[in-house]
Amino acid sequence: MNRQLLLVAFSACALAACRHTPTPAHAPPNILLIVIDTLRADRLGGSNHAQRLTPFLDSVAEHATVFHTAYAQSSWTNPSVASLITSRYPSQHGVTTPQAVLSPSELTLAEALRQHGFATAGISANGLIGKQAGFDQGYDHFLAMWSEPTVAPPRAAAVTNEALRWLDAREQAAARPDTSPAKERQPVFLYLHYMEAHFPYAPHPDALAKVFAGRQAPDVDDVNDEIPEAFLWGARADTVAEISEIYDAAVLSLDADLRTLFAELVRRHFLDNAVVVITADHGEEFFDHGGLGHGHALFNELIRVPLVIASPQQTAHLDIETPVALVDVAPTLLDAIGADKPPSFEGRSLQSLVGHGDQGWASAALRRWGSGSRDTRSVYSELRPWNDATRNKAHERAVVDGTRKLIAGGEQRAFFDLAADPSEQHPAALDDQQRTALGALLNTFAQQVTGRPTPAATQVLDDATRERMRGLGYDTHAEP
Repeated sequence: MNRQLLLVAFSACALAACRHTPTPAHAPPNILLIVIDTLRADRLGGSNHAQRLTPFLDSVAEHATVFHTAYAQSSWTNPSVASLITSRYPSQHGVTTPQAVLSPSELTLAEALRQHGFATAGISANGLIGKQAGFDQGYDHFLAMWSEPTVAPPRAAAVTNEALRWLDAREQAAARPDTSPAKERQPVFLYLHYMEAHFPYAPHPDALAKVFAGRQAPDVDDVNDEIPEAFLWGARADTVAEISEIYDAAVLSLDADLRTLFAELVRRHFLDNAVVVITADHGEEFFDHGGLGHGHALFNELIRVPLVIASPQQTAHLDIETPVALVDVAPTLLDAIGADKPPSFEGRSLQSLVGHGDQGWASAALRRWGSGSRDTRSVYSELRPWNDATRNKAHERAVVDGTRKLIAGGEQRAFFDLAADPSEQHPAALDDQQRTALGALLNTFAQQVTGRPTPAATQVLDDATRERMRGLGYDTHAEP
């Protein structure tokens, strides 16, 4: 089958149906963890967004479990990814500033999987998620791509090509006569971090044309030049609308790029027996609450993230409305291979909610957890300031319990009924009893996360790193 036909076939059949090669009984699955930097949950299919921006990811979700109320543990990259890979909260792992370095004493998902016999590789287009900050712990191969300070981050093709190059090199090594059978059968954990949805944007021309639908699209480079000032000082409504639509085109572009990635993984039989997780580290605000960018608040446009989990041979689509958290991902993946959760992990496995291919099981799961059902499971997020410029005293902690949410900072409290007010425009919702219960829950989480901290080391950011960070919209002038 040639490449073009393969892409067409894959888009038509979806993830589970393409797993055609029988695998040995009880063979551990490969694991693919994709983090799409800055992807809002409402941009995936099935949302109320005006355009369908993720047709390929929607096809994957047809045979997967979709968690509609998944929450990141912070609203910018470093603390959120650190929580994802350690299953611990920002106050615990200490990665709360660009200068922070993840402690070697923290157990990462990659380390845990390597202990269970996995080959591990991580490729990140976000240079912040790099060796200098300790994010390479547990990987046999790790590459964080820092572009030149004045150049946009590496694009999806670079991440995908590096991942495929590493997989092909492993395959060639496994074919050598001196390779042990155990190493030949070694499962793989692959972490891929894409930057298309993060400023500065570089959408494909066809995606830009589709989003603007016959209207004259603005010059993307000109808009990118305006964004840093808009982040700091605000922007006109028409500028925000242009930025949002260019963002949409970037999401649409990445969706097409991921189609290519999955087609190549199908061709290499990587997905014949694999658990696939697709998520984001945080979202993005487009003046939903008067701001632009991320890292400054804990509203849902910033901390509610997409989460799609596809298990091997899953045949039924499941929609889960129960609140879950990124700290739950690592325990879920270890549970999927039959491994116990390490004592340091704070999250809970979602494996009982994920479809496994048995239609009878799936029907039971749908009855219990399916569309429209909600659980009182609670999740917690934090926003620790880097410096005075990034401090938002009203948004230091947030807790979600079912459809109720509390955002707190100092003496300030904002209470939201997410069922009646999903856009969080009415901060004085809920009755006294509900407010008291949420306040007690927030205090319980705060006590929990301050009980087992691991102080992070710090690094000195050189001028080139600061310039690259400013190119991503981060203010690095003031030290924490």
